[in-house]
Amino acid sequence: MFSIMNSASPKLFSMESILCYATTTEGSDLHFDTIARSNICNIEVTGSEEPLGHTIYKISHEILWQCSADGNLHAKTMILFDALGHYRWEAKLVLILAAFATNYGEFWLIMQLYPRNPLAASVAMLKRLPNDLSALKPRFKALGLLIKTMVDVTKCIMKFERLQLQQVVLDYEAMAVTKSQIYMATYWVIRSTLTCSSQNFLFRHSDSSTIAIWELSSLVCRLSGIFSRLRQQVDVCLQLLETQMHIKLLNVFKETHIDNQEVLNLLFSLNDDLPLKDCSSEAKLAVSELKNQVALLLISKPDLPLEELLLLVQQTCDHTDQEKLKGSYKIVWVPIPSSTTWSRAEEISFDFLSNCLPWYSVRQPWLLSLTVPKWVEDKRNFCICGSDNLDWIREVNAKMREISSVGVQVEMLYVGKNNPTEHTRSILATIDKEMTSFSLTSMKMQFFWLRLESMRRSKLRLGYTHDNDFILRETSGLLDPDENEKGWVIIGRGSSTEIIKLQGEKVMECLNLFSTWGENVAKLGLVDAIRTALEPPLVTGPCDHSNVIPYVEGLMEGTAVCNICKRPMQKFIVYKCDGIVGSSSQQLGKKGKSIFRN
Repeated sequence: MFSIMNSASPKLFSMESILCYATTTEGSDLHFDTIARSNICNIEVTGSEEPLGHTIYKISHEILWQCSADGNLHAKTMILFDALGHYRWEAKLVLILAAFATNYGEFWLIMQLYPRNPLAASVAMLKRLPNDLSALKPRFKALGLLIKTMVDVTKCIMKFERLQLQQVVLDYEAMAVTKSQIYMATYWVIRSTLTCSSQNFLFRHSDSSTIAIWELSSLVCRLSGIFSRLRQQVDVCLQLLETQMHIKLLNVFKETHIDNQEVLNLLFSLNDDLPLKDCSSEAKLAVSELKNQVALLLISKPDLPLEELLLLVQQTCDHTDQEKLKGSYKIVWVPIPSSTTWSRAEEISFDFLSNCLPWYSVRQPWLLSLTVPKWVEDKRNFCICGSDNLDWIREVNAKMREISSVGVQVEMLYVGKNNPTEHTRSILATIDKEMTSFSLTSMKMQFFWLRLESMRRSKLRLGYTHDNDFILRETSGLLDPDENEKGWVIIGRGSSTEIIKLQGEKVMECLNLFSTWGENVAKLGLVDAIRTALEPPLVTGPCDHSNVIPYVEGLMEGTAVCNICKRPMQKFIVYKCDGIVGSSSQQLGKKGKSIFRN
């Protein structure tokens, strides 16, 4: 079974650019040409000794031959099916559309050049191409709609073929229905290609123009219906797959492995056998290059700020232990965009940085399974604990393990105490023996408290006070705790500022109420479930309280709980015009506010 590797997407993108020009009479867009050329250069066919260009050439000639030969359209379609028999389903469609695009693109290239190019004029005369296309505009408009629908169907099938079906087992009925619809859709795309390619169809006399437009419109209607049903079915399969893959990713990190290969293959190699590249040499690498080495994943947005990037490069390359550690670890940059699709700016930033960094990088991050960014971005619950009372620490840790054992995901971390004493260090040694993955190293613990102190000094220099700044108030509370209390914990989720801070006996009181608030964790989240249990509602009847919060990316995700009645709130998005002429939708989006109300 032959397939198109390095993704069929660049080929489809280049083909779309040709068909985009071909269905309009506008001039060329040079920027679009550049993008198309840069994307087409990395395509290759696996499983076939024949060059890709020769394959497309043969198919395009077969299409032209069938258009000029006698016989019904169904029989001609099946002949093309036989010619594409060894290719995967998405490859069949990409190749057939590419072959059509070369023929159709050649026609439009001649038509655009012949008024000012003698060679093009001579070729147009030999091919007996029409001098005036104005009478054919309605026909080309219908043709453009059909081409767009064919491309949409092809993208949908490519989306299904990329699903990592080798990793999980999907529902048999859902798979059978989807594959049946793919077979039907492929047939009608190939049949539509033959219809579009017929020279007699495109350029017969104007008195048959109405019939031609009707035939094209009928195909658009049929393919649109097929596309609608297929898209729904592919979305069902995608949802089933993402659910199972997310569970698999969560479980694989809980297992013991002899090396890092299973985990890294699951993260990076589902769609690409050479998913990595050496940024300095641009060599394509397999995940096996990281075997028996520590793999440090640098996860960020594609557009890394240059100042932060240079600082990070300096910290890693100029480290005092660099020579000693050289060869024992590799840094792999994993860029993840803000949305499920890559913007042109993000692509440009990735192309530039991935060729400059002294590390490894994911070679084609847009091929990563959608489940991987979801797993990376999944906001994890954390519980930070500080104390110099070992018995209290053991008690808290035991209760947190009990809570985790019933399925509540929370990661606990012991950070000691500001200005640690020898007693604190002995506690740290005991924790390392009794409570695995629970504490920082002594060095990292010092950095934690130094960082908090630096944050406090920075806030004070800027003129903030404890009364008007949340961060200053909380950092001071940690740096100068109540000495009469046994310790403190902070419970939060990801980068959200929504946290719960408890001290001394309040900690165990809260954890002992797990039977009360535990059942609400799935619905409200860990933080809001605890808050609802600790803070009784101010009203018991109907509540119409609302809260307007300025938009901050990632700040208010998921469910919000009313401060008054402690019930989940509905979320609405409001956009306010800034009154500036020419504001873009992106700028207006930044003016958005989240309104939560009951």
